Amino acid sequence: MGELFGGANVQPSTASAGREPRWGQPSLTLRLVEPEVMTEEDYIEELRERWPRYKAKAMLETVALADEATRAFPRSPRLWCMRGNLIQLGPENCPHSLNEALASYKRAIEVDPSFVQAWEDAGYFYQDVLDDKPAAQPYFREAEKLKHPDAPGSARDILRREFYAEEGSFLLEARCRANWDWDAFRRLTSAMYDVADEVKAAFH
Repeated sequence: MGELFGGANVQPSTASAGREPRWGQPSLTLRLVEPEVMTEEDYIEELRERWPRYKAKAMLETVALADEATRAFPRSPRLWCMRGNLIQLGPENCPHSLNEALASYKRAIEVDPSFVQAWEDAGYFYQDVLDDKPAAQPYFREAEKLKHPDAPGSARDILRREFYAEEGSFLLEARCRANWDWDAFRRLTSAMYDVADEVKAAFH
């Protein structure tokens, strides 16, 4: 029987009859190990573990990991927000400017307009970093609307009323408007699925 020495499979040689077995040359078997592929949740958890503590700066390696994460998952609003926050917390020699943090929040909004944190992070950036409270207000207002989708005047409330309107529907009149509010239309579209589910449930 062969024995294992340091990972090598060593077999005795019995080619010549009447002779004592000779140990042959080690036979090495190389195994290729597949690199571990990180999921979106893996990146989020790893970034949380590396997150700087109170008043500490983010390490360059952590910022680089956030860059890697958004390249791997460019449709993740959570990763874009984490990247923006880490850039803000980065050291003086951070390769990204603060404007890149704002760009990350806006990218998160573009990816998922219903992601509340992205609107809030952008609002706080305008308010606290750029000291521009007027520019911050639209982002805070949008965040509040998303937090309370059924509040009067919210997108869901407007669409629900328009859905049941028999005449003078805003949706019908909007087709003729020259200055169409695209953001409002996007919010109405996102709320449409919820209303459709409610109507379907009412008839079953």
